[in-house]
Amino acid sequence: MEQVTTTQVLIAILGSSLLTTIFTKLFDYFTSAKKTQQILLLSAIEALTDKISRQGYRTQMQTLRLQEAQTQYKKLGGDGYATAIINEAMALPLRHDNAA
Repeated sequence: MEQVTTTQVLIAILGSSLLTTIFTKLFDYFTSAKKTQQILLLSAIEALTDKISRQGYRTQMQTLRLQEAQTQYKKLGGDGYATAIINEAMALPLRHDNAA
């Protein structure tokens, strides 16, 4: 009887549809999780930029929050929409008190 080598087992596993299915499901899961994070972060950015727009100025804390949110949104592959609304908020005057 022929002995099965580790290489043969690996080739069989890699060629199996089960492994392909597992990788596909993992990819779908992480893609979905990333998209959910983008949506939640964009929602927070919209809420903060709306607040800044209504008050007519931005505070230092709001500025820091927007900058960090923009950095994280970009890391998640977000589009330019967030940048556009953040730029509008950043164009408003900076008030140096910490009223949020």
